[in-house]
Amino acid sequence: MSVSNMRVVYIAMIVLVAFWGIGQGTFALVACIPLEGFWNSSVHAKCVPNAHIAWYISALFNIFTDIIIMILPLPVIRKLNLPGSQKAFLIGIFSVGFL
Repeated sequence: MSVSNMRVVYIAMIVLVAFWGIGQGTFALVACIPLEGFWNSSVHAKCVPNAHIAWYISALFNIFTDIIIMILPLPVIRKLNLPGSQKAFLIGIFSVGFL
């Protein structure tokens, strides 16, 4: 994959994650009205039914995007003119993000 193609993929992932974050933030703000009803059951609030399903979907999408973001630099590292041990070290450094 060429550098320009990789740049398009990187920008697409940035846009996807940004819009997903904005959507999740908006959902969190309107999941219960008033918002305090989300964590305080004594407040009489109108909440989105089955909101827990949305949080599971959010978690799955976040895991998916994390994995994709971790995979993105691998083609670039593979093409570097470095010994295999240095490439493995770079992959190890990027893998620290999973911790």
